Amino acid sequence: MKNILLFTSIFLISIYINAQVSSSLVEIENLDGKEIISKSNNFLYKHWSKGIIIFNDNTSLRTNKLKFDLQEQTICLESRFNKDNHYFKLDNKLITRFKIYIDSKKYFQKFVKIKSSKFNNLKDRKNIYYESFSKDYIMNPILIQELNTQKMKYFFLKNGKYHEIELSEKEILKMFKTKKEVIQNYIKKNNLNCENVEHFIRILNFIN
Repeated sequence: MKNILLFTSIFLISIYINAQVSSSLVEIENLDGKEIISKSNNFLYKHWSKGIIIFNDNTSLRTNKLKFDLQEQTICLESRFNKDNHYFKLDNKLITRFKIYIDSKKYFQKFVKIKSSKFNNLKDRKNIYYESFSKDYIMNPILIQELNTQKMKYFFLKNGKYHEIELSEKEILKMFKTKKEVIQNYIKKNNLNCENVEHFIRILNFIN
């Protein structure tokens, strides 16, 4: 009798968990977007990638066929027509962030949508999505990277605004002149390399 009750409890819990997971997922057939034909060479990766897309209402879509067009700043899925150079382009207005799985490194590359008004200098801010280096998937990460087809730039969050910065000790000391000695001691004590993204984030978190 006890075994039956235990089995029944586990079964009901399993149903509940699966229902909770299913309710947070979006079916591809219900997505807003449009079919396009493209021979673009501006995709971040030429091959299809696994990915997760998170929408405004916090629902998500997991897919094995995702591409990110750097120039158009759009997310493309496999076309419903299943033809070469045909893609289903999602409506950016519905998306807050997404992840691309890097199989060779076994981790997710994270991207967040950031408004141009969040930048200290609005000049040439054409990107919609920026790579986030925060471990937690937050909407205002401390360090982001602008990816495009020309040059990649880094920005860090200071006083609510993103400022462009190079990953170097010279640059970070220039941005925080009043804390120069403290930062230098921290870098030396922890043997940090400012050209390393993870090390750079550690320094920024220390300063803030």
